[in-house]
This record gives sequence, structure tokens and C-alpha cells, in this order.
Amino acid sequence: AAPATLLQKFFLVFDQWKWPTPVMLRHPEDIPSANLPFPVWDSRNNISDRAHLMPILTPTFPQQNSTFNVTISTKNVMAQEFKIGLEVCENVFSGKCDWNTLFEPSDFFHKYKHYIIVQATGADNKEHLEWIGLVESKIRHLVGNLERCQYIESAHVNPNGYCHVDKDINPFTTQWLIGLGIAKPSDNQPINLDLTEPIQRFVSVVYQAATNNAGVTESMQVRAQHVKKRQLSEYISPAVLKQGRKRSKKSSLSLLDGSNNTIGSSFNDSIKSVNTSTTVHKEVIERGEKRLSENHAQEPAKKTAPRLHGR
Repeated sequence: AAPATLLQKFFLVFDQWKWPTPVMLRHPEDIPSANLPFPVWDSRNNISDRAHLMPILTPTFPQQNSTFNVTISTKNVMAQEFKIGLEVCENVFSGKCDWNTLFEPSDFFHKYKHYIIVQATGADNKEHLEWIGLVESKIRHLVGNLERCQYIESAHVNPNGYCHVDKDINPFTTQWLIGLGIAKPSDNQPINLDLTEPIQRFVSVVYQAATNNAGVTESMQVRAQHVKKRQLSEYISPAVLKQGRKRSKKSSLSLLDGSNNTIGSSFNDSIKSVNTSTTVHKEVIERGEKRLSENHAQEPAKKTAPRLHGR
């Protein structure tokens, strides 16, 4: 088949796929295991595997789900993109557009009215490169925390990292954005949404993971805060924000500052979360340094113990 036909069939198959039916090239029974004691993906016997939303299995032993990190939000995003891709392919075949339409930038920066910005900063380039890898690997926890919040239908994470538009603030800063899809209430009343707890849990997860990394210092910081679409220009380059196709959505949302007071364009909870993140960071670093000092204090005893035992 022609490449264009294969591409169209790809979008067609995944657009109509009945998830969570797993995608597999070979059935698990047909994969030789050589009687090796390695766990394999099997939703019939493993209860945890049944929670996977879009399983796509590797074709060799031990077969695993390559998409185990897919959440409800990312599943919905991919399902929508499969549908858009199929529509574009059909329009190309009918002469309504060309293939360049398929590669147009996403409308991520126009799609939502509310965003979460995650910022990772370091003192120099070396610290920055080491720190952003750890922070980026934990963003999925923040997405999961947000999905569990009432009224949040989706937490659409943009996988790209962006520099801060004002490089004088900190040149070694990387930012990730999460678009928030807010459920529209049936009575059209404003929604009071407090995001303090999910943000604080994410910050704690990052710094707890940092205790196992000897290269992490107090100059490495992570912050997460809520911003509205009109405030994105304060963080992201205008050239980036212009990308994609604009869409308009109506949303009635107000956010709380922790005291049950509705606020407008500012979000005091995010500021409180940022301040708390610094406190959490210092506490975790202190616990990590204490643990390291205890381990070093025990090392001489561990080294001499075998010689004493031999005598």
C-alpha cells in the first residue's frame, strides 16, 4: 500500500479501537518464555494490569505495556488527535487541504483558559540539566493529582519545556504547562476550585525523590502555580504563543485562596504552594544530609566487621 494509505489506516484503526483492548503484534501464549521467572503483562491474572487505559504490548518476552503511564487526560488527548488526523487524511484525499495541515502546531495555548505552570530552576547549566530531568519525570504525579480534583475534566500536559520569556529572572529555568479542562456546571454557577493540595503533593514528591540524588542542592527549586491564558505572555515567548489554531471556549471558574474567598485574576493558593515548596525543600535536604552522615558514620564499622569476625 502507498504510504499515504498506511497513514490513513493508522489513524482509522486507532480512532475506532475499543480501549482497553490491548494492542499486540503477538499473543502472549505465542511468545517463548524459556521458563524464565519474569513478570509479564496479563490483565487476566494481574489485577493491577486491568487499570491500564491504553495498553500497547511489547512483542517479545517479557511482554510489558509500553503505555502504562497513560492517564484519563492523555487518553482523551490522544483519542482526539487520532480523530483529527483521520479527518485531515480524508480531506487530503478529497483535495480540501494538503499534507502540511497534518503537521500544524497544536492549539494548546488557545484551547484552555486556565493553566498550571511548573518551573524548575538551577544555579548553573550543570545543575539545571540534572534537575529538569528529575522534575519532568514527576509531572505525571501532578497530572494524576489534578485529575482527582472535582470539576477538572482533563489535565493536558504539554511535553515541551520552555524557557522563561524574561531571562533576567533566571537564565537556567525550564517551564512545563498543563492545560486545565474545567467541567461546566449544570446550573451555570461559578466553580470554586482549590488547587493547593495537589500542587503541594507534587512538590513533596519531587523533593522526596531528590533525597536519593546526591547531586541535588538547595539552589535547585521547583514551583507550580496557576495562571490564566491572558497571563501566559508573562512566562512564554509571544512567538510560541502564536502557534496553533485559536479556539474559543466559555468557562465559569473562580479560584480560592484557602479562606473560602473567591478571587479573580490572582491565585493566592499557588503562591502559598510556592512558599511551602521552599520549606519542604529545606526539610527534605536536611533529612537527606542527616541520613548520609549516619551512613558515613556506620561505614568504618561495616568495613572492620569482617576482619573481627574472621579472628
